Amino acid sequence: MKFNNLFLIDDDTTSNFLDTRLIKNYMITENLKVFNYANIALDELKQLVLTDSPEFPDLILLDIQMPYMNGWQFIEEFQKFPEAVLSKCKLFIFSSSINPQDIEKSKTYKVVNGFISKPLTIDKLNNLNQAPVKN
Repeated sequence: MKFNNLFLIDDDTTSNFLDTRLIKNYMITENLKVFNYANIALDELKQLVLTDSPEFPDLILLDIQMPYMNGWQFIEEFQKFPEAVLSKCKLFIFSSSINPQDIEKSKTYKVVNGFISKPLTIDKLNNLNQAPVKN
């Protein structure tokens, strides 16, 4: 199980620290980028699409509740990317929310591969690799 490029988008710095350590310890990817704000991650993704960069992530872990742009707003913009780009990327909601409405809402988006509850574990990472790209 290895991803070429992984984006972790979450405003919780403690969670990011722990998740980064887990990802690095298990060598899930050599190219991990962590963003505290979804709008900044979205700007970077747009640049990667414009330049047809091979650094476009093949996995995105996205929190829901964040300032400036929440996860749902991010998804609304993300799903506008070209199908050729989306077909290479798995996007998972990665949240501490246990609200059934959030889980159900995540299923309404074609670009969302699934909903993962925090905390991140190696078993959850292994399951990500098994999930097919939904786009």
